[in-house]
Amino acid sequence: MEINVIDAGCGVGKTTAMINLINQSEDNERFLYITPFLTEVERIKKSCKNKNFQEPIEKPTKTEDLIRLIEKGYNVVSTHALFQKLTDRVLDLTQFNDYILIVDEAADVIEEIDITKNDLKTIVKEYITIKDDMSVVWNEEKKDYEGRFDDYKHMIDMGGVKAHRSDSGEIISLVWTFPSFIFEAFKKVYILTYMFNGQKAYYDYHNISINKLYVDSNYQITNIPQKYNYNEQKKLITIIEDDKLNSIGEPNGSLSMSWFYRNSKSVLIKQLQNNINNFFKNIMNGTPINQKIWTTFKEYKDIIKGKGYTNAFVPINIRATNDYKDTIAVAYIANRYMKPTLKHFFESENINVDEDGYALSEMIQFIYRSAIRDGKPITIYIPSKRMRNLLKNWINKKDE
Repeated sequence: MEINVIDAGCGVGKTTAMINLINQSEDNERFLYITPFLTEVERIKKSCKNKNFQEPIEKPTKTEDLIRLIEKGYNVVSTHALFQKLTDRVLDLTQFNDYILIVDEAADVIEEIDITKNDLKTIVKEYITIKDDMSVVWNEEKKDYEGRFDDYKHMIDMGGVKAHRSDSGEIISLVWTFPSFIFEAFKKVYILTYMFNGQKAYYDYHNISINKLYVDSNYQITNIPQKYNYNEQKKLITIIEDDKLNSIGEPNGSLSMSWFYRNSKSVLIKQLQNNINNFFKNIMNGTPINQKIWTTFKEYKDIIKGKGYTNAFVPINIRATNDYKDTIAVAYIANRYMKPTLKHFFESENINVDEDGYALSEMIQFIYRSAIRDGKPITIYIPSKRMRNLLKNWINKKDE
């Protein structure tokens, strides 16, 4: 199968171009528009009045209302959260055959299921069957199961869960991937995103071909390659270059998950707290709390939080929100790598993983939650030398 990808940064006009495509479409063409922002839901409804977009409501549930709207042939606009619940067990996917799917900002399509080793062993031994393609099904004789594994049963029943083996053959993790047959059900698929290469491993794994499209100066979708100039946005970013503050992140692996695990009780944590405090209190002196954000891995948030900035914490994988668009002081306290189990999952299938592309994509997504979205300058503290250099290289790349 093939999907169309418009890979361009904030401000290029991807959503505007999609609105134009919708408004220029034939009367009988139907759309399912998926967006992370509730404000964008309203924008689509108001900007495409002739298409009479409907939003699923909690009556009785949004999923059931989506089924009703699709059965009646309405154009529908909704959020990522609802889209990720779609499976062939939820509705008859053949009803999407006449629909065009638009996913504004790439949805999460893969994650390692959070499960202890002991629970994993129990589930593998007693409750699931692993097929030849490593897909996981809940055993029929256990279909009425109720208990502490309910959440895992639900995810498996929803489809898309794969088992992952170590090199020795042991099942070491369960990985959820968004079922690719959902994409296949649609007449056509558009994904609007930025730095798609950082997300590409999932699509390679499912043998999904990518057709690159672009937004031209008239906000029309085109297959003619365009160059986007992000130089004005990049000028808004000031990176803290302070040898004392940045020395903690000098070694290439510093501030990674494994670094935090090794150093969670060392004096380096106190040094990191002092550095963050110095950034917010002295360098960004006078910046109110509602204009600050900082992040790190959730597992280590509590060991590096500190007076004056604790409440400004934002999850590192934050996506669908404009809640932080007034923030001008950003501290990115992480050195991002794909989870080793996910990396091994892809590499065992001979899928190339671009870890630098992944890290940069994740960091840019976080940075774009800040005031840069509205064309305002920001100052960012990135103690990891590797992550700082990735951002600097992106900034210094003049044309894309």
